[in-house]
Amino acid sequence: MIFQRMIDRLTGQNRRTNQADQAKSSRRGRRGRRRLKLESLQKRELMASDLAAISGIAYIDSDGSGTMDGGEPAIEGALITLYRDANSNGTLEIGTDVVEGTVTTVADGAYRFTNLDGSDASGTTATGVYFLTQEDAPGGADLSGLVFPDTATLTITDDTGVTAATIDAFSIDQPSQPITETVAGSTTTSSSGALTSGGDVIGDERDVEIFIDARTSGDSQFSIVTGSNELVFSNGGDVTATLLVQYDGVDADGGGLALDHTGLSSADLSNSDSAAGIVLSVRSDQVVTDGIEVRVYTDAANFSTATLSLPSNIAGPAQELFVPFSAFSDVGTGADFGDVGAIEVFVDAVGSNGGAGASSLDLFVSVLESQSSNENVLNLASIQPMELGGEVFIDDGGGTNQTNQNNGTRDAGEPDFPNPGAGNEIVVELYALSGPTDTVDAGDTPIATTTVAGGATSGAYTFTTLTSGDPLGPGTYAVVIPESEFATGQPLFGHSGSGTAAADTDLNANDDNDGTYVDGIGLVSGAITLEVNGEPTADGTDNNTNSTVDFGVVPNTDLRITKSLVTASSNLIAGGTAVFDLVIENLGPLDATDVSVDDFIPDGLTFDRIEDSGGGAVATTTTTEVGGAGREIRTFSVGALAASGSVTYRVFTDIDTDVSADPENEAHVSGFQVEVDNDPTNPDDSDPLLNNVSLANADVPIATLSVTKTDNLATVTAGNQLTYQITVTNTSTDNAINVTALDTLPTGVTFVSASFTDGSGSVSEVTAGPDIGKIQMVLGDLAAGEDETIEIIVTVDATIADGDSPLDNSVTATADNAPDVTTNDTTDVVREVDVTVAKTVIETRIPDDRTDGDDADDIIDSTSPFQVVAGGFVTYQVVVSNSGPSEARGVEVVDVLDAGLTLVAGSFDAGTSGITVVQTGQTLTFTVPDLDPSESLTFEFEVGIGSDELDVIANTATVSTTDPESDSNNNTSTVNIDPEARIDLILEKTAGETTVVPGADTVTYTFTVSHDDDSISDAIDSRITDTLPAGLSNVVITAAGSSTSNFNTTTRLLEVEYASIPVGTTQTFTVTADVDPTVTTDLVNSAAVAVPGVTELDSTNNTDTVTVGVTPEFDLTIAKTVQGGATTFGPDDTVTFNIVVSHDTDDDGTEADNGESPSTATGAIVTDTLPAGLTFASATSGGAAVTPTSTTNGVIVFPEFDLAPGTTRTLTITATVDDDASGSITNNVSLATDTGETQTDNNSASVPVTVVPEANVRVTKTVDVTTAQTGSELTYTVIVFNDGPSPADAVTAVDTLPAGLTFVSGTGPSGALSAAGQTVTVNGGTIASGSSFQFTIVASINDGVTADQVNSVSVSTSTAETNSTDNTASATTAIDQAINEISGNVYRDANSNGVRDAGEVGYEGVQLQLTGTLSDGSTFTPVTVTTDANGEYLFEDLLPGKYQVTRLSLPSGTSDGPEFPSTSEGTLGNGESIDDIDVGGTNPTVVALTDFTVVDNSKRSFLASFMQTPGIQNRPTDR
Repeated sequence: MIFQRMIDRLTGQNRRTNQADQAKSSRRGRRGRRRLKLESLQKRELMASDLAAISGIAYIDSDGSGTMDGGEPAIEGALITLYRDANSNGTLEIGTDVVEGTVTTVADGAYRFTNLDGSDASGTTATGVYFLTQEDAPGGADLSGLVFPDTATLTITDDTGVTAATIDAFSIDQPSQPITETVAGSTTTSSSGALTSGGDVIGDERDVEIFIDARTSGDSQFSIVTGSNELVFSNGGDVTATLLVQYDGVDADGGGLALDHTGLSSADLSNSDSAAGIVLSVRSDQVVTDGIEVRVYTDAANFSTATLSLPSNIAGPAQELFVPFSAFSDVGTGADFGDVGAIEVFVDAVGSNGGAGASSLDLFVSVLESQSSNENVLNLASIQPMELGGEVFIDDGGGTNQTNQNNGTRDAGEPDFPNPGAGNEIVVELYALSGPTDTVDAGDTPIATTTVAGGATSGAYTFTTLTSGDPLGPGTYAVVIPESEFATGQPLFGHSGSGTAAADTDLNANDDNDGTYVDGIGLVSGAITLEVNGEPTADGTDNNTNSTVDFGVVPNTDLRITKSLVTASSNLIAGGTAVFDLVIENLGPLDATDVSVDDFIPDGLTFDRIEDSGGGAVATTTTTEVGGAGREIRTFSVGALAASGSVTYRVFTDIDTDVSADPENEAHVSGFQVEVDNDPTNPDDSDPLLNNVSLANADVPIATLSVTKTDNLATVTAGNQLTYQITVTNTSTDNAINVTALDTLPTGVTFVSASFTDGSGSVSEVTAGPDIGKIQMVLGDLAAGEDETIEIIVTVDATIADGDSPLDNSVTATADNAPDVTTNDTTDVVREVDVTVAKTVIETRIPDDRTDGDDADDIIDSTSPFQVVAGGFVTYQVVVSNSGPSEARGVEVVDVLDAGLTLVAGSFDAGTSGITVVQTGQTLTFTVPDLDPSESLTFEFEVGIGSDELDVIANTATVSTTDPESDSNNNTSTVNIDPEARIDLILEKTAGETTVVPGADTVTYTFTVSHDDDSISDAIDSRITDTLPAGLSNVVITAAGSSTSNFNTTTRLLEVEYASIPVGTTQTFTVTADVDPTVTTDLVNSAAVAVPGVTELDSTNNTDTVTVGVTPEFDLTIAKTVQGGATTFGPDDTVTFNIVVSHDTDDDGTEADNGESPSTATGAIVTDTLPAGLTFASATSGGAAVTPTSTTNGVIVFPEFDLAPGTTRTLTITATVDDDASGSITNNVSLATDTGETQTDNNSASVPVTVVPEANVRVTKTVDVTTAQTGSELTYTVIVFNDGPSPADAVTAVDTLPAGLTFVSGTGPSGALSAAGQTVTVNGGTIASGSSFQFTIVASINDGVTADQVNSVSVSTSTAETNSTDNTASATTAIDQAINEISGNVYRDANSNGVRDAGEVGYEGVQLQLTGTLSDGSTFTPVTVTTDANGEYLFEDLLPGKYQVTRLSLPSGTSDGPEFPSTSEGTLGNGESIDDIDVGGTNPTVVALTDFTVVDNSKRSFLASFMQTPGIQNRPTDR
């Protein structure tokens, strides 16, 4: 790639410096390492990298396309300067905008600028706009022949680098992470092995080593957080450690890390970009100078290193650190960053910070990759000035060679177009095209205009400079001579472009016409592409000049010839003369030379002579027309004919005596010059040679006739009339004289009449002579184009022989001056008949008894609609007719009987028709005598209908004849009969058993179906149905010969079908079924037989019913248990009894039925009698809740149910144990059923249960106050409850007072409360369920008590309890000690007696602060108050302790006075205090009148002490 080569060349600078100073280092921080002191690196460590680049190629745009194409030459030695838009105005301003750099292009024209800032939030430019200029490099190659591009502008929007190689994306965990070390001086390593990272880890393996240099607590850990894609190096406590992360490919490191210096197999980190470098994105909890070192190896001897410092930004965002590879320090030859074998990243918290290290370092790394420049490519196109031109020449064959004229090639002798003179030169225009296929369109604007030069270079033109002033550069162009240059008065007037143009102007051929005339534009060349150094030199120019675009023009004339008949001098008859005038004119702008005329002499004329306008003879030459009519051509010369000049000649000819058509004489004129159309009489855009030809006609009278003959029928039937129509037409332009016509009638027709239907004349039949029998028509004269029509009517003989068909009729027309014409007409004659047949039913017959053999009683039906019955008879009548005009011969009727029909012997009746019949199988053939037109014959016959024929029967009679028929659609007649069934079936049903035992027996039914005597049709699809009673199962149908048999177990419908029961036959079948145990009533069921869609003659015998008696047998037993197996219950417990009723089918030797119990037991009723102590709650039967039919007096009656043999039914009764129930109680149950039980001594059962009483006593306790002071009384209220369910006996409550209380009194159940010391006892006796009793205790708080007083009570009973956790209760009272206060005054002690006397003023707004130590040794939190309007202050709610009151301010204008009750005072002034104030103890205290005094500044200040002895009292409430 050219750009890659360019970057390779531009990055060939030496970046491997300071190699000798590179220090070797260990992995554990105790190393001497080279610090990078480059200012640029220090700056870039803490900012995002500016990695935008602008690069491209300076080249010559050889084809003017604006893009660099293959093969276009590069510019070496161009000086490229890059400016940054300093003031963001988008315009290059030299001296204002900043020069970022200059570079001189080399052999391939490449340039490149790197490390450029884009339009990001920070950096050197806000807009990212740069400008590039191009000029000759000083001292370089001479490029003055080129036109450099204008200033180029480029905006960089993205200056972030692009990833060249991912070193670690931190997307894959380190195996067994976190990697942890906890011992100072120890090392832990981890080698991941192959990670299958898909490129996320370079070399696919990450090796890690942690070394702890010092610690007293904490550990050092390494891990990868894949959720946030970060490397985490965390050091707890005071750990100082190093971290080494190694990327050297997949290897076998074992217990330690051995660096494979070439393990990455020539990884490329730089993309061959000199600006590329390493990027790390970090978050650190402290600034660490030289905290990270990156080492890049090509091999063990050659590597490069860079050291970076860490910021303090642990909370984020992460900071990107970028180090360009050019800033690395080298060892050996340094690393080749395009051929990397290993990479190490070393985090140094030991030797960093100038050797002080970084304890407890926490570091996050989220990006570790190499980045290369974000390339912005801008190629700089320069233009090589070009030259384009050619010549305008006259393509006239040198004026002598017409073959070379207008051939598009400049032949010998063809001159340049002469210069018309100053001010009237030929204008030539240049147009720019988008490509070789583009063309010049009307409305396009030329980019340059020039003129054809005169003098020595007459005819030549050249383009070098555009209208804009720019030089002509490479590109695709077209040259145009505008249409205006050919207008009148313009230099090319009278000329046109050569008729032949070069196929491809771009072939650079010289001396050829490259122009094509385009209306509205002018003479336009083809597209020509100018390419730098690619133009021809054969034209005598350099390779940047093309002078081959030539234009050929030709002189124009317009010759016109006009030929006309000179009627006055002509005798226009056969054998006469015809004289013509010829006028030759030059309508063109230029003189015509070599003018000659060709005169074509037609058939019918003979050339005589030609004379000029003066009567002089004109010499001619004679030739014969090649092709065409082979006419004689007379040619004579006119010579030169000036523009707008004319000349006249006269041609003399003789008219032939046998002329048959008007002769037309044709003349042509031609000259040397190219013809154009200047003839105003010609249509627009017509052929320029159109007026070079002229015709003249000699009108000699000659007629031509035509005759047509048609008839009105294509085919005529013998005996019918036929009409002929004859039309005679004069098709010429001359009159036809004495026109007649003669018609010859054919044999087999007779003339009827004739008349003119158009025109007039006479028509008659010739009665004598050779034309006897012909029809003669006399029409007279016919004008040109006139026609007359005659109609002739004839009759075709009815007996015409076959040989006289078709009829051939001809007619001939003639005239005095026209040749005879004949035409004929042909008409076919046919014979025509039309035979028809009609077939109907006229009678049916039905036997009344199929068995009596007597037809006399049969039922006869002679009236339509007829009753047609399967097994009966039908009589058909057939009528045959001829409706045609001819006799019908060879007539025959064929009737093919359906298979279900049989001809009754002797039933055919021909009547008087003479028709005979022959029977072959089912086919009846009737022979009919010849039928005259309109004649009809009739015959009849009877057929028998099969007893199984119940579908429509179609019977068709077909008539035929040997003569042609006019209508064959009426040759058939079909009669449909639809037999119905005549049936009378009998059904009989019997049972093989009279009685059955359900569950033990089987029943067998027999069904018989037969025909009665009056049934004559087969029973089709007969269906026997029987809905079997419920309780019959395992139904088996045995029906031989049936079509279907089925029993539906859901609907219980039994169906048996017979496809057919032929008349006179019987069908029998049987049905067996098991009688189910559930059957309880007699089995009664009826069967029926029916034929779908048929109404039987007698339906009373179609059903039959049979009854089988039923006798059930069964034995039930009953058992009862307590659900869950428990036998002991407490009051309110729920007891569920399980009752199981079983259908006993076992033989245990005690049963009367010996275990046989086959039938379902019905009407089973279970009755359960609950004993006293149990109350009914609910019941179930068969798993579902039921409502007993009765529960009166504890007698539970269940709803009745049925029970199948071998099954059981479980019933349950749930009852509640009464509160007062106790001891053993028994529950009894019994069973009763419907008739049929064989054993009843197992129909009852019972079960006992035991009831044990239960109670739950509980106690609650409350106190009237929750906080109290010593000496006060407390009242306790105790309530004892019995939550049951049973009464609680011997209930006792015991209340034990705490040591801080003294019993005062108590109230409770009469006489039941007693107190002994701290113990109070209450005997409550028996408490019913839901009842309670209450008592109270009054006790006083002893002096000196400070702890909370907790009083507890417990309750007990002799009855078993269900819950003992609520048998105790307590109440707590807190002792309030914060009940002390300190108060006093700040006043003006006017008499200094230490007492606030009447009238001594208190001071408002003085601040005082209370401090001290509490009795428990803790420090009292200071409180500040301000005196009120009377000078009083108060500190309240104080705990016991020693306090100090300090005055914080003095009223304005006063000094300190004596304080009370302090014993001493320091110097006068603000901030005096009263110390050692004891508050509290075992009793609350109030320290009052702790006063501060002040005196006026004008008086002497002194101390006075006074103290009221504090009293012991309750907290005042009037403050």
